[in-house]
Amino acid sequence: VVAPAHHALIKERLQQRVTGNLAESSVEFEIRHRDGHLVWSELTTSGVVDAAGQLVAGQGVGRDITERKRADAKLRQLAQFPEESPHSVLRASREGNIVYANRPAQEWLAVLGAIPDHLLPPAVRKITDEAFEKNEPVKAELIHDNYSYWCTAVHPLDEDYVNLYVLDVTARKQAEAALKKTLDQLTANLLVLPEASHSLKILHVEDDPSQARLLQEYLRLGMKEPYELIRVQRIADALEKLAADHFDLVL
Repeated sequence: VVAPAHHALIKERLQQRVTGNLAESSVEFEIRHRDGHLVWSELTTSGVVDAAGQLVAGQGVGRDITERKRADAKLRQLAQFPEESPHSVLRASREGNIVYANRPAQEWLAVLGAIPDHLLPPAVRKITDEAFEKNEPVKAELIHDNYSYWCTAVHPLDEDYVNLYVLDVTARKQAEAALKKTLDQLTANLLVLPEASHSLKILHVEDDPSQARLLQEYLRLGMKEPYELIRVQRIADALEKLAADHFDLVL
């Protein structure tokens, strides 16, 4: 039984035969198997004429193409993978030509002053050339206008191209720098604090959970004195805490 979604298509093709269209043609559609599941079928039909050239019959050959359809769908999904990536994915030839760039990569290339389908910028070309030479993944940090990018270049075996995967790590670098500044401040303050008869009360203003966890780990490993750490995410919350309580350190 032809699946309802394909009724109109099959009806159209039958109508073409009835009206005298003799050309061979193929149509793909789903039919419902007797056990209930859907099967893809390809039907190739042509007209049969008599000695006078009049259409007297139609003939057709059908075949199950379910496996081919599944294979096509899998290939299509794999082909779409780079386009669906939120990060930059590129492919470059041995000569440094940009063979492929997904949308994030096109935006990244524009930042670097390069044009898709043209040559890689020299700094990026250096990374891909190294991947060709070593035949192993090459990882390198690329800095451009205070932005940091982590690049991984991979040369597939026996292929004449390199795949390049780029991750913008600027935010992470800035967070690391901010954390280092906080830790340096904490260390300096601890050196000048008089010996306390009570647990140190530390107020930490931070809206990034990962940075908060790193500070907690630093305190756990490095603090010899007992302490109490209170974390707030907003300046307004910090001011409220300071108005209500005393803190030895504010970070």
